[in-house]
Amino acid sequence: MGVSLNKQLLQGPDLTNNLLGVLIRFREEKVAILGDIEAMFHQVKVPPLDRDCLRFFWWPNGNMENEPEQYRMTVHLFGATSSPSCCNYALKRTAEDFGEHYDKEVAHTITKSMYVDDCLSSLSTDVEAISLIKNVTSLCEKGGFHMTKWISNSPLVIKSIPEEERAKEVKQWSLEDDLPVERALGVQWFIETDTLGFRIKCKEKIATRRSILSITSSVYDPLGIISPYVLNAKSILQGLCRQGFSWDKELTGPDLKKWNDWLDQLSDLENVRIDRCYKPENFGKVVSSQLHCFSDASEIGYGMVFYLRLVDDEGMIHCSFVLGKSRVAPLKKVTIPRMELTAATRAVKLSKVILEELNYSIDKTFFWTDSMSVLRYISNQNIHFHTFVANRLEVIHEATIVDQWKYINTKLNPADYASRGMSVSKFESNPDWFNGPEYLWKPEIEWPEGHIDKTIIDEDKEVKRVVNTTILSSEHHGLDRLFSLFSEWKKLKKITRWLFIALDNFRKLVKERKQIRNRRQSENENSVDNQNERTVRKSLNGVTKDVQITLPTTETLNRSEMAIIKYEQNVHFEEEIHVLQNIDRGKVLKKSSKLFKLNPFIDENGLLRVGGRLERADLPYDAKHPILLPKDSTFQS
Repeated sequence: MGVSLNKQLLQGPDLTNNLLGVLIRFREEKVAILGDIEAMFHQVKVPPLDRDCLRFFWWPNGNMENEPEQYRMTVHLFGATSSPSCCNYALKRTAEDFGEHYDKEVAHTITKSMYVDDCLSSLSTDVEAISLIKNVTSLCEKGGFHMTKWISNSPLVIKSIPEEERAKEVKQWSLEDDLPVERALGVQWFIETDTLGFRIKCKEKIATRRSILSITSSVYDPLGIISPYVLNAKSILQGLCRQGFSWDKELTGPDLKKWNDWLDQLSDLENVRIDRCYKPENFGKVVSSQLHCFSDASEIGYGMVFYLRLVDDEGMIHCSFVLGKSRVAPLKKVTIPRMELTAATRAVKLSKVILEELNYSIDKTFFWTDSMSVLRYISNQNIHFHTFVANRLEVIHEATIVDQWKYINTKLNPADYASRGMSVSKFESNPDWFNGPEYLWKPEIEWPEGHIDKTIIDEDKEVKRVVNTTILSSEHHGLDRLFSLFSEWKKLKKITRWLFIALDNFRKLVKERKQIRNRRQSENENSVDNQNERTVRKSLNGVTKDVQITLPTTETLNRSEMAIIKYEQNVHFEEEIHVLQNIDRGKVLKKSSKLFKLNPFIDENGLLRVGGRLERADLPYDAKHPILLPKDSTFQS
């Protein structure tokens, strides 16, 4: 076997625009345009020093009877790991170098509305679209890139494009002809009706797990328009996996019937379409924009769906489908409340992507769920939850506030389709999936008010029970003040050492003074006159000069280090320390403890250390049993 070129190449930074973002912006305005850079990779030269790495043999004139000759590529080739990054950089650099000679919108289109070699954009008017096509083509030419294959949903825009630069389907087009269908980054764009949809052709294959995966993967749907339908196929696949079905074993019985039922609907997808533009015809100036995010979960899976709610200057309300997502439930059993929380968390993450990519100014973002458990968890920010719930709530609270979360009745929640699946025929009979709930089309004052019961029930297993095990964490500790003032390890260790020295010296003084007082009082047991009392006090005052005070040593430094470590361990591993101190009373470390797998123990100095299999290893004690500190400790070296 030879050496693969791609294994030796660095991929470089990913400069490709977000596919979802390009498609989202493609739907913003009335007039849409689509173009393509001709042979983009071949317009970018490879540095001369690197060209020898791209040598290859070829027969002169394609005649295999001749001796092959040696050639080398001078431009970037398709399939090389580094080509996308290099060519995207060259295109963006072109916009940067020459963009100042054009309107900002021109350079912005090249840097934000290109997906590799495809340009997708939408504008308010024909005039703007005609100007943008002309200027984007001109700017790209300055970098050696030829923009061509232009197409638009506007006949006036198409007419303005030179015939040789139009897409193949409209080269001979006239105003009397219907506009063609064009692929927009894998999605079918029906230009005549200005809608997005599907045309899927599937070759007949024997029904096996492998063929089901192949056919399901061929349904390309980046916007999740038909994600509830695709969820059904994914559920069939998961069922086969759960049964331990081999990849090439032919399906029979109920499994085959389920698959054939799904397959029979595939051709009906041609009838499923959504409007490309978020705004309908004759929609006025937008005065309010809202993003509504719905989430739900079931035993089958979990899903999310997003809608854009627009209000124009005449009070007209319009809701548009933005994005849908469906995921099958994991093979390992997960409770429905956890699945619903996962769906809500995913909705938050996707909403951030949508808000970042949209050019609209969004006034409000709402999150809707029919899960009271999720709403209770989100509303109770002072309650401690177990790790699974706590981690997801952290994501939710970082990006949203409690007031953004609303309750929706299960029957009204469109995300229910995304979590349970839906047949193709039901897309027409259930318009809520594409249009959103009916109430969104009404003024906010008419929206249903769902009361949220914020009370966490005592039996909820997700709530972490607080167990008070030591006094150290509930009472003030002497090192608290020092930790707040000094966070540098060496400085804190030195300060703590001087505290120990002072403490030792105070103890010696107290002990010595007590001994002197007892001795003098014993000598003058029967005399209590003022003269004797003054003598005792004089003797006590002279003790300081005679006591041998403690000085800084390595021992005092080690003591201070141990005290700091013990403090950190007691703060972060309070429960584990309590258990290990009471093992002889039947206490056992919980498997849920983050220290369980480390087999911890407490040494003779009271320090918490790692146990494990290195007990008999020929290593120093500290290497075999390192001291345990929390991963976020300020004092880890």
